[in-house]
Amino acid sequence: MPSGILCSRALVAAAALLLISLGGAEAKKKVTAFPGLTKHVGCTVCKEGVRNIELLVKHLAESAPTGRLTEDAIQQTLDKSCDPRRPEGRWLRHMDIVADVNADTVTVVDSSFPAKLKRKTRSLADACTAFLLGDSDLSGMLYSGRRSLTQLVKHVCLDGGETGEPGPCSKKFRKGPISKKVLSAVAAEELVEADDKEIDAEKQMAEMEKPHLPEGAFKMYSRDNIDEMAIDELMKESGMDEEEATEYYNDLKAQGYFDNPSEHMHDARDMMPPDGEL
Repeated sequence: MPSGILCSRALVAAAALLLISLGGAEAKKKVTAFPGLTKHVGCTVCKEGVRNIELLVKHLAESAPTGRLTEDAIQQTLDKSCDPRRPEGRWLRHMDIVADVNADTVTVVDSSFPAKLKRKTRSLADACTAFLLGDSDLSGMLYSGRRSLTQLVKHVCLDGGETGEPGPCSKKFRKGPISKKVLSAVAAEELVEADDKEIDAEKQMAEMEKPHLPEGAFKMYSRDNIDEMAIDELMKESGMDEEEATEYYNDLKAQGYFDNPSEHMHDARDMMPPDGEL
């Protein structure tokens, strides 16, 4: 008899698979950063990012068999650290951007709770990608272990790493102006706390994404293909046979459960029938 926990995992996987494969309207509603804001929040994000990533790499190295991570493993950790949906990038959810419309300035401050992924958090994540990935050479320096945290911050955030350009904390760094319209929009967006179910659903979505595929690559699947893959996920995770999984999946489709997969991913346990009903 399939357990509620296993089936709930299967439903989350099936919903995520549908959302990613269909490339539907919900998937297209990508949250975008505020224009012109990345450079203005870059210094704080860079310093906080270097600090968090260094601590994370040290923690992971302590549990590694050799007591040390490979440079590839460090680079993978670094790449994930700029994605707020992943545990490595969770630190980005704990920051807020405060706009002063009269002074034409923005300030990055700490948040006591993890935020929903809206435009402020997207702007912070874009700043992380811009200044910590690419030519910063941060992964190589973390692998060598020869630089202190202060030296890492100076090299990446002040000197610009290997880019040859001033870093976001340098006085020579050119930020450019922020429009009043953007400042007003930043001021109007309130940080909203994300619950654990939402964070877990977004994490699973991020883990199921396949990097380096062109936009729209998932649209090659027909609806029948997607149904088959979703049923396979149910069978694999729940222990149902094909007939049970197909019947259960079709029942959920008839109820409109998959009409908006991202909305329902984190509610899978609430949708499960009691053990023994199947």
